[in-house]
Amino acid sequence: GRGAGGSGKGKGLAPALGFVGLLRWLWTQLTSMRTALVLLFALAVAAVPGSLIPQRNVSPIRVSDFIEQHPTLGPIYDQLGLFAVFSSAWFSAIYLLLFVSLVGCVVPGVAVYAGAWGTPPPRSPRTLPSFPAYSTASLVDDETADEVLDHAAASLKRQHYRVLRQDGSVAAERGYLREAGNLVFHLSLLALLVGVAIGGLYGFRGTSVVIVGQGFANNITQYDDLSAGGWFAEDRLQPFTVRVKQFRVAFETGPVQTGAARLFELDTEVTERPGATPYRQTIEVNHPLRVDGTTVHLIGHGYA
Repeated sequence: GRGAGGSGKGKGLAPALGFVGLLRWLWTQLTSMRTALVLLFALAVAAVPGSLIPQRNVSPIRVSDFIEQHPTLGPIYDQLGLFAVFSSAWFSAIYLLLFVSLVGCVVPGVAVYAGAWGTPPPRSPRTLPSFPAYSTASLVDDETADEVLDHAAASLKRQHYRVLRQDGSVAAERGYLREAGNLVFHLSLLALLVGVAIGGLYGFRGTSVVIVGQGFANNITQYDDLSAGGWFAEDRLQPFTVRVKQFRVAFETGPVQTGAARLFELDTEVTERPGATPYRQTIEVNHPLRVDGTTVHLIGHGYA
């Protein structure tokens, strides 16, 4: 028998992407909606340990107790960053990837949507039989073609279609509000991520024990513990003072939920800046004091 052959070099194989092509492919994968949803789910899963395991910036004493009670597991958690989940490298990586993915996905979509919003509907096709779904009807009574088109345009406008009346035809389309809701949702999520990032970089959290009859001044030396973002500056602390006047607390004494807190009220005297007139403010759980962007919460009480 006879045969023919060849080297077949490169036959059936995809061309090499190259470095630029690889970067474009990676960017396309990262900015796809599927990737954004996967990263959003991964962020939610990554936040679970921060709710179940004590965090060092919120309760350093509980973290120390956990490590002491679990001498084997505690150091492993510490190495993995599980005592500081929201500032760990792996949580930050997921957060940044999600942020980049949303920016690359939403911003071009907004640009395309804005351009399409101002574009009139496409003209009606000239050859209806080339489409899979169409119908025809004959004019009845004494109605003219223009009157039929006028009725059609009015009916479509009542149904919130965008209508184009041109060249003896009526073209209409709708569905832009549905896409607007989708874009508003993703822009809101993007704004939320930006807000969390700004709070994490510029914000701070500190606790201080203040005895009734004494006061607290908002400066570094007055905090028992303080954790702040990487771009936090001490001079951004507002110079207010809070003097504790009276603390009222009551606990449940009945047979149901015995010992549960029923009343936590703290009467304070607040001076927002040096030389300002003091005023009285009552702080309760879920009703904090807000002074120039700083929120003062009542988180517990002692026995002093």
